[in-house]
Amino acid sequence: HADAIVLRRPMSDPGLDVVHSNIQACLALGQCLSTSLGPCGMDTLFVSRDTGSIMLSNDGATILRHMDIPHPAARTLIDLSKAQDNAIGDGTTSVVVLACALLRSALPLLEKGMHPTLISHAFRRCAAISLGIVDDVAILLTPDNKAELLSHISSTSMSSKTIGHACDHISALAVSAMTYVGGNLSASSPSLNLSKSVRVLPLSGSSMMSSRLVLGTVVPFRSACSSPFPSRLHGGACVMAARLDLEHWRPRIWGAKIHSTSLSQHVEITQREREMIREQCARIAKLGVDIIINQGLVYSVAAQCLEEHGVHVLTVTEPADIDAVARATCSSVVSDLDTVNPNKLGRAKALQIVTIAETAFLQI
Repeated sequence: HADAIVLRRPMSDPGLDVVHSNIQACLALGQCLSTSLGPCGMDTLFVSRDTGSIMLSNDGATILRHMDIPHPAARTLIDLSKAQDNAIGDGTTSVVVLACALLRSALPLLEKGMHPTLISHAFRRCAAISLGIVDDVAILLTPDNKAELLSHISSTSMSSKTIGHACDHISALAVSAMTYVGGNLSASSPSLNLSKSVRVLPLSGSSMMSSRLVLGTVVPFRSACSSPFPSRLHGGACVMAARLDLEHWRPRIWGAKIHSTSLSQHVEITQREREMIREQCARIAKLGVDIIINQGLVYSVAAQCLEEHGVHVLTVTEPADIDAVARATCSSVVSDLDTVNPNKLGRAKALQIVTIAETAFLQI
């Protein structure tokens, strides 16, 4: 048994005054967030100083993101909330309120002259004891109770959000998505990247209760071909996910320009450019591609040429959409036809067009 010797400092210590000011700034920030904590928490109203726009939220990360906090000590709580949001995705308010409670309990000890290192050591011991208690009361997930417990966990995290009125429905979708993705993990890739494995597509025009889970990958698309795209394809279609400019040929020398001095030269250059586009389309068809999904528009010349070779052309606009197509088909995004090979192409067991909230999506 060892006794701790505490040396008292005079109350006029300037260092203590600075620590007291920092703690008070953090407590003031925690007081703003504590009103939004829990299922009975209230929303916080923000009014922009510049534009006068109004925002209403009870999410801790959103509140901290819209607050203009110049105090450096209080800004550490914002970094703490961001770290919590990046690691877990929830608990941004709780972690700030808990940190403020620890600071509030440490303030009397500092005023008594206890060194901050000793207080930090005590907090770490308390954290270790708390983790031990959590392990003792933890409930092991089994195939029998997994769905129920995961549903309770997701409902609890959503109950204080703006989607609280639909938390039962949304939590059921979340649990189904996690169960499906987790069940498809292989032994060689046990890690799960939620941002890449599960996509959330917000759509307007209906209520949250109309939200649905779609197994596979869905991307909004446009068809560049004159003939209608089949509503369903089976049999392992060969898919190319691409970021190609199939309408314009550009010199490979950066900054190079082509000048024409007569109309005949311009016509000749245009015809040669179209021939090169047709050669590119023929190379794509020679690879056995059935469907090319390109990020960016594919105009008439290339689309008509590819359609003549029996290749369906679909376009998407967002980089995340073409990346999702590449993951779903186990392919690589093609950005240069000179380096493309059959190993960069993908296969899709089935493709179909689904309509969600009056928006057409391609489901892979």
